[in-house]
Amino acid sequence: HLLYNTDTIYIDSKIKEPLSIVLTPKTHLLKETQVTARAPLMKLDDNTLSYNAQIIKDGRAVTNAYEIVKEVPGVMEINGSLSLAGSEKLNIIVNGQTTTMTLAQVTNMLKSMPASNIQSVDVMYNPESRYNVKGTLINVVLTKKTAVYPLLTGELSASYRQAFYASNSDRLSLSYNKNKVSIDLFGNINFGKDWNKNASQSIHQLKNRSLLINETLTNTSDFFNSDFRLGLNYKTSKTGNLAFSYYFDNNKKNSENFAINNYFDGVDYNINSLNHRKNRNQLHNMFLQYTTKDIKVGIDYTFYKDPIDQHYSDEQDGIPRLDYLNNSTQEISKWSAFFDYSTKPFNDMKINYGFISGYNNSDTEVRYSFKNGNIYEEDKEIRVEGQQNDYTVTPYIDLSYKFNDKLTASASAKVEYFKSDYNHNGNKTTLWNDWTVFPKASISYTQSSRNIFQLNISSDKNYPSFWSINPQVTDLNSYSQIVGNPHLKPSKTYRGQLMYIRDRKCFIIGYIQYTPDYFIQLPHMSDDELKTIYRFENYDYLLRSGLTLVTSLRKGTFYNSRITLQGIMSREKMDNFYDSSFDNVSYTGVVMLNNSFTFSKNILLQIDGLYQSKSRQGVYKLGEVWKLSSKLRWTINKDIQLIAEYNNILRHEMPKPMKLEYNNQYKRTEYFEKSTFALTLTWRFGNYKAAKYAEVDRSRLGK
Repeated sequence: HLLYNTDTIYIDSKIKEPLSIVLTPKTHLLKETQVTARAPLMKLDDNTLSYNAQIIKDGRAVTNAYEIVKEVPGVMEINGSLSLAGSEKLNIIVNGQTTTMTLAQVTNMLKSMPASNIQSVDVMYNPESRYNVKGTLINVVLTKKTAVYPLLTGELSASYRQAFYASNSDRLSLSYNKNKVSIDLFGNINFGKDWNKNASQSIHQLKNRSLLINETLTNTSDFFNSDFRLGLNYKTSKTGNLAFSYYFDNNKKNSENFAINNYFDGVDYNINSLNHRKNRNQLHNMFLQYTTKDIKVGIDYTFYKDPIDQHYSDEQDGIPRLDYLNNSTQEISKWSAFFDYSTKPFNDMKINYGFISGYNNSDTEVRYSFKNGNIYEEDKEIRVEGQQNDYTVTPYIDLSYKFNDKLTASASAKVEYFKSDYNHNGNKTTLWNDWTVFPKASISYTQSSRNIFQLNISSDKNYPSFWSINPQVTDLNSYSQIVGNPHLKPSKTYRGQLMYIRDRKCFIIGYIQYTPDYFIQLPHMSDDELKTIYRFENYDYLLRSGLTLVTSLRKGTFYNSRITLQGIMSREKMDNFYDSSFDNVSYTGVVMLNNSFTFSKNILLQIDGLYQSKSRQGVYKLGEVWKLSSKLRWTINKDIQLIAEYNNILRHEMPKPMKLEYNNQYKRTEYFEKSTFALTLTWRFGNYKAAKYAEVDRSRLGK
């Protein structure tokens, strides 16, 4: 028979039993047909680049939301700070909430959120005014719950990290969902010990002589950090939702900074100093928001308290020289209210308008008590008592129009009124009192489904932190101190950017940015005394332009790589820097390579490298950066995962060397770095996908 294999059967005539003949089917029958395709990593939604977090999680060894953000093309991490290609200032928010923290504080929050949280990462080079951010924006979108979501789900993660000392990080996340009510709870504990060391050599020019100073700094610290969040959501109608959250963050740190300073000045001498600091900062945040299809209205309140106790002492050639206590407290209350209305008068047009208003109050107190015999007596003449009150209101309007399937354009205008009053030891002044208009525009052209052009033009304004304008003095050691600058001015930024995306995997980004009154902390060697003073200063302007190329390589399912090439030109100009000046033009190159090797369904190896060439930053000359790290992910089963990390393999993540060089003054610093090994075990139960919540606005808080 055509559909069966031919067979030969020999029959024994003596057997009388019935004969059973079984034919075997042939194997040439058609098999089941299956069509496979790889989902795109990125898609364009109006002027937003949306990256699929699931694809990132499948191809990289990530454990938390912060690590997913690092995997977005164009995002780079250098010295623990994130940056986005084509942008000077990066902001990160969660689920589009208008309240934000500083970038460093948001990244700490993201590190406590499990990677299973994340649905997508949206990149906006020119975000709408309703987000109330200055600069570019990354919006981390969390996974939405469904009607069939399990009643109780959760995730437990434990990490052990070994560098010079050991540290631990433990996270628990729980989610309860029933009918219209959902309750979310997460807690994170991080504790251990840190160590760092650096050595420097300085040539210090005084008015009448020049000195050579050798300095060795060693810092050890014990820390205990914990945060806790409770979120409640109630679905009032099909499109309405009421959300409330309370967030508490507590950080404790005891550190000892031991400095050895050798002075060579004819008669050579040594000054050894010990700086013992205790930090106990707390943050409380309450957030309430009501949303419908068209309206978003809410209020946010944050209270922050940061008491610091410092005991500083030093001795010269074994003889006590200085011994004092420096006690400071900063208390900040921040209120903000917002309203946003969205409408579509036509199918292809969208209009958003609303306002954001706020009030901030900062109370700062700094006291100095010097040792007199066996007791410490306060010097009330140098006591600092400062109070700053900020009032702001920002109405805005955003307009976007889709001309056709290929062309989309948007424009927005934001008007900001900002007033800040400052009271220093009873002397009242007005720091800033002005109106500012911020226009923005974006155009996106989709050449095809895989090729996109985007042009962005924007402007914004940045304000200094509360602490940086207080006229306080903090000794780091016998040779270095931090000083506040009450004359610091806010800075404005004007930015233009052109981006081309080819085949959804090759990005070319060119940009130029002009920032008058750009502020940054810079050191200055005093010509009156042997002190290096670190203080925030205003440039005349910062002009920066750059070109970035990001592309991907893939070989089947085994090898996946992403290459980032970046060239940057910077010009920093300051005509009056302590009776001197600088006008620096520098060129910097960055090469980043991310590699993933999938050996099996359960085993993935990740090896990443980064190189940054020499660069300049104000009066600093920064050496090269070499970064090499690795991860090995073992997926034990669908709920349990183990990741081993070996980071800073080359021990060269800090610029080497780092030079302070200007006006015949010189300092060269070398850092002693250690590699880090870490193990992370994650257990997820109930198919856990944590719920969305609002980030806390910690901007301008802390030292």
